[in-house]
Amino acid sequence: MKMRGFLIAGLFLAASAGLTGSAAGSVIEFGMFASYLDSDDLNAGYGGGVKLELQPLQWLSIDGRASWIRFDDVDIDMIPLEAALRLNIPLFGERIVPYVGVGVGINVGLLFRF
Repeated sequence: MKMRGFLIAGLFLAASAGLTGSAAGSVIEFGMFASYLDSDDLNAGYGGGVKLELQPLQWLSIDGRASWIRFDDVDIDMIPLEAALRLNIPLFGERIVPYVGVGVGINVGLLFRF
């Protein structure tokens, strides 16, 4: 139950920060997010993660994400790690930024709990 409250608070904070819009020419962005995974083998898992985006040019960015997903029914936690290279298409002063990209990822399973 503590994790659920943490996730709700994190989502509220992220949504509130998103209403301010992004700064033109920003170079480094940091964010938090919530995760949910419904797996046939492991059932439902909940967690959260962090994102770091480096934007050397307005139209180019490198995105990295790390998450932690906890499953209630089994003694395995999962840590998805992802990286992406994105081509950004800023619209309306960077308020809306559609993108296309390519990425890689790996899921690390932990057989123990902290």
